[in-house]
Parts: sequence; structure tokens; C-alpha cells
Amino acid sequence: GEWSNNLQNGEGTCVYKKGKDIYSGTWVGGVKHGYGTYQFGIDDSMLQGEWKDGKFTSGKWIMKDGTFYEGSFSDGRPFGEGVYNFSNGIVQKGEYVFKDRGIEDEEKILTWKGENVVQI
Repeated sequence: GEWSNNLQNGEGTCVYKKGKDIYSGTWVGGVKHGYGTYQFGIDDSMLQGEWKDGKFTSGKWIMKDGTFYEGSFSDGRPFGEGVYNFSNGIVQKGEYVFKDRGIEDEEKILTWKGENVVQI
């Protein structure tokens, strides 16, 4: 790929030794920024979409069987409104929200609040 000041800058591909993950897309100052695809070697799932400052912010999380989630992401996880498209043709719109467990000082759980399922 392209380099500037000894950092990845522009279009390029990086194959990570550990886990055999692959990122192919845009880099700015050595971090993922812009459009790109990250393939996980462990399960062949991938993230495809927009990156900002090294973090995936929106796009598709595609599973090996063709099922995918499309929507927003925060801290590497789906968050906010999105849509699941399952490989069997079922589609479900919904939203990931934090659910308070009611226990003080305990982490909130990220929960999927789905609408009715639709068969396409």
C-alpha cells in the first residue's frame, strides 16, 4: 500500500500475523480511516464500511453464512439502529440499546430491541 512519513497513508492492505486477519482499505496517519474491509481469520466474518480514527463506525458485519447486520457501531460493537438480514431471507429491523441491570455500579448490557420479523 501507500506510505507517508513511515506510516500507512492512502489505499492499502495489511495482513496481521496473529489471527490471520486482513484489513484492506484507506489509511490516514497509520490508522484505518475511510472506507475499508476487515476480515477476521478466526471465523471468516468481516466488517465492511466506514472507519474513523481506527474504529469501525458504520456499515455491514457479514457472517460466513451470508447473514449480515447493517447499521452503526460504537467501540467495535453494533449500537443504535440497524437491520439484520439472515441468510434464510428473514429481515429484522431494530436497535441496540444499553439496558440497565438495576444494580448500582454494574455495567449496562447492550441489548437488541427488534421489531417484527419479515420474510423476503
